[in-house]
Amino acid sequence: MPKTKKAVRPKPKTKKVKKTRKRAPCPKTERERLKALLFPIQKPRTRGHIKVSDLHTIAYYTYGNPDGIPHLFMHGGPGSDISNDITDMFDLKKYFLVAIDQRGCGKSTPAGELRENTTQDLLADMETVRQQLNVEKWVLVGFSWGSTLAIYYAQQHTDRIRGVLIGGVFLGTARETDYVENGGLVRLVFPEAWERYLSILHGKTDLANPAKAYQRKIRGDDGTSEQTKALRYYSEFENSIDRLYPLTRTNIAKTRSKTPKNRRAHYAKTGRIFHHYFENGCFFPRDEYLLETRNMKKMAKIPVEIVQGHYDIVAPAIVAHQVHKKLPRSKLHMVVAGHQGIPCEFNKQVIESLRELNK
Repeated sequence: MPKTKKAVRPKPKTKKVKKTRKRAPCPKTERERLKALLFPIQKPRTRGHIKVSDLHTIAYYTYGNPDGIPHLFMHGGPGSDISNDITDMFDLKKYFLVAIDQRGCGKSTPAGELRENTTQDLLADMETVRQQLNVEKWVLVGFSWGSTLAIYYAQQHTDRIRGVLIGGVFLGTARETDYVENGGLVRLVFPEAWERYLSILHGKTDLANPAKAYQRKIRGDDGTSEQTKALRYYSEFENSIDRLYPLTRTNIAKTRSKTPKNRRAHYAKTGRIFHHYFENGCFFPRDEYLLETRNMKKMAKIPVEIVQGHYDIVAPAIVAHQVHKKLPRSKLHMVVAGHQGIPCEFNKQVIESLRELNK
């Protein structure tokens, strides 16, 4: 019999499956990264008041472990106050944190008082609180105006300092006023905010020195109406320039409409304190006083960590750099941030710098 060929089954056609790349997970948002990084916000363990003069009573707060390493936090301004939000940078299982509402600020009384309110008075109050709490030495932590106080305190009370952490470094000098309030730097970076800031000023004299003009208005020399307007315009100017992602005019208008009257009154008091200090050269004996070599040498043996926003316009990075050059043993960390320091990189470095100081 002839051989029969086996029927060959056709191979089933297979569809070519396209290889797809696995999508990389979306990076966490800045807010999520920050939330994962920070410590839980805590309420004070204790609140206290100390009468520091016939006129002034200051409020202070303690947080965290009373047996932990003592830290003193100095708020900004001049004229700001203490919020519990500051605790999210501190490991309060290990640290004992003290914070003070400076004279005329927060819960300190009388609110907004300018008399007996100088930089030297603020340092004396810190020493009073230190003695009250039986703290021998502490780590100083301050940003912006807080950095000014931290440097001054460290120079005046060197033997009471374990270490210093500063950021948004500010020295209370005339050139820094020219950078911001007189527009030397700000007008080049934030021209719209600068134009709005100038819009309530008139005449060659005021326009030649806007800082002096605002000080006069906020002092009340031009009447209550001009004082209120100047306080509002200055506050909005500051809010426009102190962050990495600037506020738009629309956001500023929304913020203004939502601000309750009692908060506006608070802003008026803090604004007056702010300009009281600037009008008086922050009460230093001379301009550039803190940066003088003989004063910086007093801090030479103190561990100093500096965390500076590279894009800080309110306190330009050149100032932090100059402090660092005067303190060769200090460590300068430049991060992507504006003045407020909200971006994750700033807070991450603050936490790391605190660990370094507390080894």
